[in-house]
Amino acid sequence: MPARRTRSSQICLAFALFFAFLFFQTNTSFCANWEFYTVGQNLLGGVPGSPAVGDDGTIYVGALNGNFYALNPNGTLKWSYPLYDPIGYSSAIGPNGAIYVGAGHTLWAFNPNGTVRYANTYDSGDCLFLGGPAIEDDGTVYIGSNTSKLYAFNSDLTPKWTYGVGFEAFVGEPVIGSDGTVYFKASTFQGNSSPQRRIFAIDKYGSWKWDWSLESWSEAPPAIGRDGTIYYTDSLKLHALDQGGHKKWEFTTEGHIQFTLHSSPAIGADGTIYVTGQDLPAGTSGTGYGVIYAINPDGSKKWVHIHSDSNEVGSHNAPAVGANGSIYFGSRDTNIYKVVDHGTYPTQSVLLGPTEGQVNSSPAIGHDGTLYIGCAYSVRAMDTGSYGPANSSWPLYRANLKRTAKVKPWAIVQGHIRYLRQLVHAYHLASGTENSLVSKLDSAFKSLDRLEVTASANMLKAFGNEVSALKNKKIPIRQADAWIVEARKIISSLESDDRKMISSK
Repeated sequence: MPARRTRSSQICLAFALFFAFLFFQTNTSFCANWEFYTVGQNLLGGVPGSPAVGDDGTIYVGALNGNFYALNPNGTLKWSYPLYDPIGYSSAIGPNGAIYVGAGHTLWAFNPNGTVRYANTYDSGDCLFLGGPAIEDDGTVYIGSNTSKLYAFNSDLTPKWTYGVGFEAFVGEPVIGSDGTVYFKASTFQGNSSPQRRIFAIDKYGSWKWDWSLESWSEAPPAIGRDGTIYYTDSLKLHALDQGGHKKWEFTTEGHIQFTLHSSPAIGADGTIYVTGQDLPAGTSGTGYGVIYAINPDGSKKWVHIHSDSNEVGSHNAPAVGANGSIYFGSRDTNIYKVVDHGTYPTQSVLLGPTEGQVNSSPAIGHDGTLYIGCAYSVRAMDTGSYGPANSSWPLYRANLKRTAKVKPWAIVQGHIRYLRQLVHAYHLASGTENSLVSKLDSAFKSLDRLEVTASANMLKAFGNEVSALKNKKIPIRQADAWIVEARKIISSLESDDRKMISSK
């Protein structure tokens, strides 16, 4: 009898687990890979800044508790460092591998192992560094401040130059064009009797190129299109300027829809501009509905979608556009969403997952399809099925996974490499074969980050040679030929674009 009871218990347990599994599968709409909590007992320590992701997959975030964190791709803590000042913005990863972050009076640079490489403190002048840094390909670090100045530092954080805007102002987060021009917003302090709000264009030597008056204040940094168009928001409009500072067009929101202070645009592979905001019907006393706009490159409306009806005040940061065409964003209604652009309309927003508090961070999308986002109490990671960001000049907040806010001259070619990587990954080869092929594509991708075009082309040729050797052995002929053709297209594009760039210099 005891044996029978044991056997019966085992059978009952097995059925219970089986039905629990079915229930979980059918009632869970998202798969959270992991969640890393940054809060302590005082509940102060959320992550409003957007995660930066290194080449090795390490995720870097700062928290309001003053700690700067490096997380392994599986969500475990790699290291943390106390900066003692709340960190409300993104960090950025430079070409030298250093991770730069501003906190209070100090601009920090960390080694990937968590040791401090450089630090520069400006406490004597009550200077507070505002926003995430932007990093040029030569390592120059740009950052805004509360002292009416844009600061430029060498990669070792020695001062390079400063640019004063000419009036008492907060200088917002800078972004960098493909030609090295630095764009940023500046606005007088709140309560000033003669408010000034302008967007500036400064060359890489710190000299004025042009500036343009803003209709209303928005802290959101601009985004830059592949043709150099500068897109920026104020409370009711999305504006487009050419590289010379001339207006191309402006788009005005409808009804009670407003863009928020942090509504920075993101750009899809076809040039569509996506901006989140809020719908504030009359009499709502500051509450409203979450909204996302899709605007065509000519300034006409593609569609507008209300994604939340919880009477919370919308979304407060840039969306992220995935390589699969989906648009991902967090909301102050405590949820994380995605929508898919179908041209004239989007799909109904899909709830990826709830959080325990408001989401003011903008997502990152890793090349393995994992989405990372800062939340009120934690960093969340979840599967998306999108292998990296979209093939565009500005698919993410501050342009890319490293958050350098720099338009890369090879961004489009890198997008094709990401696509080929996705094809290889989706075919489910034996792990050793897949790792070998993917590593070559990753090397080709990273070589373009360093502007090493020949090295990238050579790695793509090595990829093609390996696929040829495996054809009809581990890879069917038709599949192998398709990958080889795709690799040759990328190599041809590299060589063609390289000639164009050389001839234009």
